[in-house]
Amino acid sequence: MLRTFGLVGLALGAHALDNGVARKPPMGWMSWMYYTTDISEDIVKGVADELVAGGYAAAGFDYVCIDDGWSTARDPATHELVADPVKFPSGMAALADYVHAKGLRFGMYADVGSSTCGGYSGLGMDVNLTSRQYVADVATFAAWGVDALKVDGCNQSPAIMNVTYPALSDAINASGRPMWLSCSWPCYVGGCGGGPTKVADDVYAVARAKCNTARDYNDIYDNIDSLYNIIGAYTKPAAIAKHAAANGPGFFADADMLAAGAGGLSIVEETMQMAMWALFNSPLVMSNDLPRIAPASKQLLLNKELIAINQDVTHPGSFNVTDAHTYCKNLAGGVIALAGLHQTSLGPPTNITLSPAPTATSSRLSDCRLPEHAGVAAWAFRDVIRGVDLPAGASAACLAAQPGVCLLTATPRKSA
Repeated sequence: MLRTFGLVGLALGAHALDNGVARKPPMGWMSWMYYTTDISEDIVKGVADELVAGGYAAAGFDYVCIDDGWSTARDPATHELVADPVKFPSGMAALADYVHAKGLRFGMYADVGSSTCGGYSGLGMDVNLTSRQYVADVATFAAWGVDALKVDGCNQSPAIMNVTYPALSDAINASGRPMWLSCSWPCYVGGCGGGPTKVADDVYAVARAKCNTARDYNDIYDNIDSLYNIIGAYTKPAAIAKHAAANGPGFFADADMLAAGAGGLSIVEETMQMAMWALFNSPLVMSNDLPRIAPASKQLLLNKELIAINQDVTHPGSFNVTDAHTYCKNLAGGVIALAGLHQTSLGPPTNITLSPAPTATSSRLSDCRLPEHAGVAAWAFRDVIRGVDLPAGASAACLAAQPGVCLLTATPRKSA
């Protein structure tokens, strides 16, 4: 008998998944963008070591996640998932123990389809859930000590993902081990390249109830065109509205991995991504050869003020487009984050004037000023990227390269 999960009538304001994790956007490292399937135990251990020794874990980057390419053929007798003994000679339980011993959390990858995107063993879930192997696989992940599971959707029809992803979520929650569940379902039903605007509200409603994070656009690649495409998809007014209704403690739309340190972007471009991901409340999950990244990339990733903006979920639905290529987001304490983005390589660095108040030509949906800002006489501005205070007033100018980004915080000062 066909099983359905009743998408129709679910309000987007439904409660997010409350499994004790992802109360703020998760942070960590993932293998896929940099290594694809060429992953190994030694690489993972090296990343775990550097997360601690390099100060990343102290800054909040505490997940170490293996993506596709970790498995070999299932055990012919038990049908259990098996880690590739060449890539992971100690096995996944031992590797999880190594990661946990450093105070970090361990993540893995699965696919609801018959095989993964890389052609490895999938969970093989069907529309009627006739095979219960996925339940046994969840038990295997739990026994290995997995703290996060990224679940892809290759080799399965998007038409049945309203069945398979919720069922998998229920199995994980019944396993007794909390896991950050990263779902790719919205991406597939939206055609991935179509972006958030092509994903129906009811899909976000169920994803919010069953997943902790959800991909809803193409994979990121280590180049500027890929970065611009994601920023473009996430800053369309319809996409902003969908994410505003869905994001909050327990669920966050995932713009994909951070490319900082991977080598394909300049430091200016890496900064653009870090700043926009902070405003999006997207997970901050880097993909790089972490022990060997450039000092400037490390400094960017460890920028405490940028991380604080990302982790501030006081007003998770407040991100908005202001004027052309300028943005705002409400933070705790009445503070407003303001950003200006240049996506052209023409011309010299440019001063961008940013203000919490709308301009005469403003096309913004909202200026991010709240009722509590009534009576604000001036704003104290801080350049978050450079870590310097700017003169207080009604607006502030900051310098952005071409291309480049400027990100300020504006703290209200009320008259006596």
